[in-house]
Amino acid sequence: MQATSTPSLDSTTDIRVVRRDGSTTPLEINKIGTVVNWACRQIQANSIALEAGVTTRLRSGITTREIQDNLIRCALDLCSPEKKKYCPNRTALHS
Repeated sequence: MQATSTPSLDSTTDIRVVRRDGSTTPLEINKIGTVVNWACRQIQANSIALEAGVTTRLRSGITTREIQDNLIRCALDLCSPEKKKYCPNRTALHS
């Protein structure tokens, strides 16, 4: 008896992003890294941890707005009294 499998996203190449104009495009994970590095450039934040946090929240059909909101949530999740450098500059991710 052969086991049946459910469809799954095996890689980021299977993820489609809905742009602001309603069109869809394949996810380009490097764009997220570029934005994260830009947002963290002057606050000495761990951009790798932030990027890793958001990539676990990706799914096909996600909008660019949802990606931005997820970046902000991930930054907030990383906040702690010892890591205040994430919190004051979190709006840089939403620019």
